[in-house]
Amino acid sequence: MIRAAYDPTRRWAAPAGLAALAVLIFTAGCAPARGMLAHATPTRGTPTVPPPLPETAPPPAAAPGTLLLRNSTGIEICYVNVAPSEADSWGPNQLSEGETIPDGGARAFTRVPRGDYDLLVRDCDRKVIAQANRVPLGDAAFTWLLGEMVAPTFVNRGAEALCELYLSPSFAGSWGPNLLSEGEPIGPGQPFNLRTVPAGMYDVRTVTCAGTEAEARQVEVTADLTYTFGE
Repeated sequence: MIRAAYDPTRRWAAPAGLAALAVLIFTAGCAPARGMLAHATPTRGTPTVPPPLPETAPPPAAAPGTLLLRNSTGIEICYVNVAPSEADSWGPNQLSEGETIPDGGARAFTRVPRGDYDLLVRDCDRKVIAQANRVPLGDAAFTWLLGEMVAPTFVNRGAEALCELYLSPSFAGSWGPNLLSEGEPIGPGQPFNLRTVPAGMYDVRTVTCAGTEAEARQVEVTADLTYTFGE
């Protein structure tokens, strides 16, 4: 609300012949509306000095941020979990009861405190659509575009069997879970059809059963991708 500044030079001229100055008192009949401040009328003829503006407070240590999910998977999203990376559980669903993110839709999660988070997105049958681990949030708005669901093929061209395979969005800071079930390695020359994931840029990590590690960064995962290891 903008108030006109009080001008002490503006006075009410009393009509000639009056013995005393009439004082008009206005009494409000109700409390000030929400968002408005009650204030006293300054004494007539007394200059008023507005109080100094408060100094701008520095941003708190846990600055709020925004996480924006854009759904282009072709699947309706019913569950979104945003958990601190140090937490032992995923915590509650961040979507309200009955709320979903349809294909082509988006949802913003605001005032996310600064920190590293694990993100989990699932469909209405609770099947995992996407997961990203140790994602820094809070310093600025962050958008995660979930592209169309694709099923890339991985082929082991090396001489050793692979016991671990990791596929992580390139913006994430941790690999997340091993995509190979325990006891089901990818043998030399064998292909492996990965479960469907949103198309996008990923980092890939493999570990042979003998412990040899290999990594590849910024791999564009598309529907027709056949990624080979060990060549």
